[in-house]
Amino acid sequence: WSAPVALLASAANERHASLVQTAADAFVLVYLSNATGGFRIHRATSSDGSLFAPQGALDLGWVSAGEINPQLTRDPDGSLNLVYH
Repeated sequence: WSAPVALLASAANERHASLVQTAADAFVLVYLSNATGGFRIHRATSSDGSLFAPQGALDLGWVSAGEINPQLTRDPDGSLNLVYH
């Protein structure tokens, strides 16, 4: 094991990460963050699994903040499923 490092480091409260590898060189990370003013589910991507580029909050159709504790899974056919409280 290597020494732990932060996948994302900002002033926001970021937690409850869920990581899925979608291809040999593609990773998707979803996590809870208050970076946009209220807690929303955010997404970040990576090609190596260690350096992630934040992509912002997911538009899930909610008018106010509140989507929490995301869990991302990948089906055998490659489709992604996101569940949250």
